[in-house]
Amino acid sequence: MAVGNKEEVVVEEIVNARTDKREYRRIVLPNSLKCAASMDVNVGAFSDPDGLEGLAHFLEHMLFYASEKYPSEDSYSKYISEHGGRTNAYTASENTNYYFDINSDGFEEALDRLAQFFINPLMSADTTMREIKAVDSENQNNLLSAGESDLTLEFSFFKVDIDLTDAGHDHMQDIVGLLFKYISLLQQSGLSSVCETKFHYQDKIQPINYVVSISPNMQSGHYPNGAEQLSSDNVRIFWESKKFEGHTNMSEPWYGTPYSVERITGSMIQEWILSSPNENLHLPARNVFIPTDLSLKNDLEKAKCPVLLRRSPYSTLWYKPDTMFFTPKAYVKIAFTCPHTSASPETEILTNIFTRNDSGVQFIIQSKVKDPAHIDLRVEEFLKGFETKLYEMPNDEFKSNVNALIDMKLEKHRNLREEAGFYWGEISVGTLKFDRKESEIAALRQHTQQEN
Repeated sequence: MAVGNKEEVVVEEIVNARTDKREYRRIVLPNSLKCAASMDVNVGAFSDPDGLEGLAHFLEHMLFYASEKYPSEDSYSKYISEHGGRTNAYTASENTNYYFDINSDGFEEALDRLAQFFINPLMSADTTMREIKAVDSENQNNLLSAGESDLTLEFSFFKVDIDLTDAGHDHMQDIVGLLFKYISLLQQSGLSSVCETKFHYQDKIQPINYVVSISPNMQSGHYPNGAEQLSSDNVRIFWESKKFEGHTNMSEPWYGTPYSVERITGSMIQEWILSSPNENLHLPARNVFIPTDLSLKNDLEKAKCPVLLRRSPYSTLWYKPDTMFFTPKAYVKIAFTCPHTSASPETEILTNIFTRNDSGVQFIIQSKVKDPAHIDLRVEEFLKGFETKLYEMPNDEFKSNVNALIDMKLEKHRNLREEAGFYWGEISVGTLKFDRKESEIAALRQHTQQEN
C-alpha cells in the first residue's frame, strides 16, 4: 500500500502473479519519496562524503529517536511494540529502508509517526554523541569485511566461478569463449518458463518481509530480462593466479593486494568465442518434472481436516486437499519411526546428532563469574516477575494484550507449507486437535485476569 498527499501519479502496468489478488499502485511524491509499510529513501552509504564514512547509517539511527510532533525519545518504537508490531531499518549502498508491522488498528498513527521522521525530526546533542560512537564502532568493524556488492538498485551481477588447473590457466581465453557459447544455448532454451511459474505461484510471506522486498524495487520500476543482459559487451572478468606475482601495477588500500586492470572489448571476447574448441555443448535432457499443465483438479470432497487414508503396522497415510490457496502445489511430509533409535543410550545420542533440530529458548553464557547453573535462578526470577506483572496489570491493558493474542491466532495461514505444518504438528504428537485455533480463541475470550 502506498500513501501520499497531492501526489504525481505515474501510470504504468504492474504485473501481478496470477494467484496474487492484492492491488498495487506506484506513486511518485513531489520530493521523490515512496512510502508504504516500508519506506525506501534513495540515499545510502555510497553518498557518504570522504572522511565521514557511516553518515547515512548515522542518520538512519538518529531519525528513530523523536520528532517535533512526537518529541518523547523512542516513542515511535514504543508505540509500535505496544500495538503488537516491530520496527527496524537498514542502510545499504544506494538506499536506506525504514519499515514496521503493526496491528491494523494502530497502522494509521504508526505511519504518521514514521512520516514525521522526514518532516520535522529532533536530534538532541546527547543522542547525537551516543549514536556517533555506536555507528563509528560498527563502521570500523565492517570496514575490512566490506567488498564489492553483488546487487544495487541500478544493476546486479550474475556470477560464474570457474576453478582453473595450471593447464586451464594457459587456456583462459578458450574457457571464456566456451562459457559464452553455453550462455547462448541457455538464452535460446526458453528456461524462463520455470521463472514465470515460480513468480505466478509464489507463496505469500509475512507482510513486513514482503513490503521490505518490494519497496526498493519501486525506485526504478524497470526490470529487464536478465538473460538478455548476459552479453560479451556487459561482462567483468576477474582472473586470479599466483602466476601474476610481479606482473601487476596497482595495490588496493586495505589489504595491499596487488592487481592490474585491463580493458577487454566485446569484439575481443567474440574472437575468443569463435576460436574456442568445438566441445559439442548441449543442454541437459528435458526435465520431465517441469510442469506444463498447471490447471487444478476439481476435488469433490472438500475436507476441512486431514483424513486418514491408510493405516498399517508400518505406516499411516494422511491426506488433505487444498481448500484455501488453490495453487498447483502439493506439500509432502514423510516421517520415519525406527525402534532401533532408542535401543540404548548410545543409539539415542547418535540419532539425536543425526536428526538434530534445535528449537526453543537457548542461552549462551560467557562469564567467568557465574556458572551455567546460575541461569536457572534467573529464569525463575523472570517467570515470577512476569506472573506478578500480570496480576498488577491494569484491566484495560490486560484486555488489550488478550485481544492482540486473539488477533494473532485469527490470522490465516499464508501458504500451503504453513497450513501443512500446523496439521502435521497435531498428527506427529497424536493430539489430532485440528480445531485447536478455534478452541483456544474461544477460551481466550472467556478468560479473566483472575484466572492467571
